Amino acid sequence: IMEVTEFNWDGNPQGVKSEGVQAQKILETLWYTNAAIIEQTEDREEVVAGSPTEIAIFKATRSFEASFDTSAEILHAVSFDSKRKFSARLRAKKEGMIIYAMGAPEVMLRRADITNAEQRSIQTYVEEMTGRGLRVILVGSVPFDGSAEDFNEADVVDLHLHGGIGMKDPTRREAKSAIEEARGAGLRPVMITGDHPKTAISIAKEVGLASSEDRM
Repeated sequence: IMEVTEFNWDGNPQGVKSEGVQAQKILETLWYTNAAIIEQTEDREEVVAGSPTEIAIFKATRSFEASFDTSAEILHAVSFDSKRKFSARLRAKKEGMIIYAMGAPEVMLRRADITNAEQRSIQTYVEEMTGRGLRVILVGSVPFDGSAEDFNEADVVDLHLHGGIGMKDPTRREAKSAIEEARGAGLRPVMITGDHPKTAISIAKEVGLASSEDRM
């Protein structure tokens, strides 16, 4: 089961229970952007509906809900897809409309208002995190003074990046043996993924699919 394992905003990994202004900004942005919802089954049991990523983020932020403005209405939503690689929500808060967004590092960096030095710093810790097999999502927000009716994904720019989160999806125990059996049968296993290259390499090594980066 995928889970959020750490926060990072200055190159130093922090636990998901971290306190402080920066951790709060990351948690808020995740909560305001996330599309996971609670549904009730026929047996009146509550279940979280969403993608594995959305469910993991929901679980990481749920215990902090009391500190969020739950009345902040969603005025518009930009859904995540494999081409867009980010999601965003335009919310109405007491201080005005705010865009909250999260997505793949390469996409979020292009949509952020940061200096070259800040970009290099973020890329450094993203590379370190993906090198450990983590899936990395960057989060950010920015006030919006345009028309809510005309809002679209092109407006998700000049973001103030608050940091990133690292997510881990443990490999199945049987994966390594299944790969070995396939090779023994003369088959050539391959991995198809949309993950960051370093994340993919780390996972491939973990399951015995690759022993070096030049095989990826």
